Amino acid sequence: MELLDRLCQGERTVEVLAKESGLAVANASQHLQVLRAARLVETEKVGLFVVYRLADQAVCEFYRTMRVLAESRLAEVEQIKRRFQDEIGNYLWSMTKNDRKRVNSAMPEGHQH
Repeated sequence: MELLDRLCQGERTVEVLAKESGLAVANASQHLQVLRAARLVETEKVGLFVVYRLADQAVCEFYRTMRVLAESRLAEVEQIKRRFQDEIGNYLWSMTKNDRKRVNSAMPEGHQH
């Protein structure tokens, strides 16, 4: 994903992409080959280097849309998780000591609090 993000900013060699992404050149190259096989990137030989670029601007638009969607879904999941934790915490806080003992005794051995 990071390689697509970098290529949205402009064409680059595998060496530059690897350095910017913190990947080994061999690892970046493997990822780029997968992207090339999927026809998301194109290559051009320039002297001793292979320059990678997005196959189409639509690839960048797709990547950015997918990233925004994933970020919004993650935020939504985090919000639901926090709400659930708050509700459980409030419920446990409101329990009487006898209620907590009853719940604890119903739990399997080793899971009691």
